[in-house]
Amino acid sequence: MEMKLHYTMISVFTKQSAGLKGNISAVIKCEKNQLSKDEMQGIANDLNQPATTFLVKTDREDTFRVLWFAPDGEIGLCGHGSVAAAAFLFEENNTIANYYLKKDEQTIVLHDFEGNSCGMEIDKIKIDKEIPVPDVVQKALGVEVLKYHKTSNKDMVLVKDEESLRKMKVNFDLLRTSSVFGYTVTAQSTKADFVSRTIVPHVQQLEDHATGSSHAILFPYWSEKLKKQELEAIQLSPRGGYLKGHIKNSKSILIKGDFKIIAQGEYFLSN
Repeated sequence: MEMKLHYTMISVFTKQSAGLKGNISAVIKCEKNQLSKDEMQGIANDLNQPATTFLVKTDREDTFRVLWFAPDGEIGLCGHGSVAAAAFLFEENNTIANYYLKKDEQTIVLHDFEGNSCGMEIDKIKIDKEIPVPDVVQKALGVEVLKYHKTSNKDMVLVKDEESLRKMKVNFDLLRTSSVFGYTVTAQSTKADFVSRTIVPHVQQLEDHATGSSHAILFPYWSEKLKKQELEAIQLSPRGGYLKGHIKNSKSILIKGDFKIIAQGEYFLSN
């Protein structure tokens, strides 16, 4: 017997006028206990998008348990998948002011839906104190590194300028000799407040297209450095991304972006 699931593929953090295509997540809404994690992983592998977001219904119409999967594994925190969920839910029912995604101990609030734009309010990711630049990072990135900070998510790397970041050719084989999951590499920009690239050497994708979780690190960092509460950012990935950030308070940040629904379909899961 087959189970039929509807999926929607949404590209988020886009800016059509600048040719920035953003990052894609498939979104699937399902009943409680309808799918096991192994089944979710299998679906994500078949759909083969940077992320597949599963919204599991709860007793509340505005609240969902969320899980994210890349083709090759579960994702602990997926910002672009959260904004894709916002786009999906508000397109489905925009009479609800806020939606809430529950993931472990964290609640992500989805709001600011307007036209083809929406946002997520998420906890800032704390940046630890600066440490010496690891030799493997300096060699693998091949550009001058000014500062290096550990975080609980991806390590933050500050480089000299936008041009060097754009031209940076990463030695992924060398980076894989380190156990660090990923790096958000950043520089100040003349076209936005800052630019970045997200490097994830241990997963299939290697470089992420437009990364909400990285900007939970970067927006607070650049806000303090530039003395601004509202910021704009460009991600210099092959597809390119455009994100807006607003520092809400000492704990949370609002990350917004445009979205575009690019495909819809049905997935048939054999039991």
